[in-house]
Amino acid sequence: MSVPTAQSARQLTEPPFRADHVGSLLRPPELLKARDDHAAGRIDDEALREAEDAAIRDVVKLQRDVGLRSVTDGEFRRASWHMDFIYSLDGITTAPGDLKVQFHNEQGDIEFTPAAMKVDSKLGIKETIFGDAFEFLKSCASDGQTPKLTIPSPSMVHYRGGAAAGETDRVEC
Repeated sequence: MSVPTAQSARQLTEPPFRADHVGSLLRPPELLKARDDHAAGRIDDEALREAEDAAIRDVVKLQRDVGLRSVTDGEFRRASWHMDFIYSLDGITTAPGDLKVQFHNEQGDIEFTPAAMKVDSKLGIKETIFGDAFEFLKSCASDGQTPKLTIPSPSMVHYRGGAAAGETDRVEC
């Protein structure tokens, strides 16, 4: 058994931390309901935003209570951890997907159509993506917590389309 050194025994107060996590967290039932209600037109954008804000405040507190030094918003404002970012890039638009994916679990078969995109011009960024989401998360962090958001790497655009991204006008995964 090794004896801890002063360096290894000290509590880290800035990144990198000994324990860390990635951004995605399970959405609470109240947020799932609000998203369903928003999609069905039963609540407006402001009501959905309020539900997201409340869920983010709660999950930041949960992360603080379990001792995590970094906190995420759980990606509670996103439909997809990476496609919401990719769709915000200049030069990319959504495209109809015709690929069907099927999973099987104890409840039976689940079939869905993954997000598809179209690269229709030069890629770029005119405005900060998720800047408002980060500012809200930062306002919820306290007691030396480091706020962080997950963003995909630029290669995710290629990953989502592969070689077809340069050969056709529609990219699917």
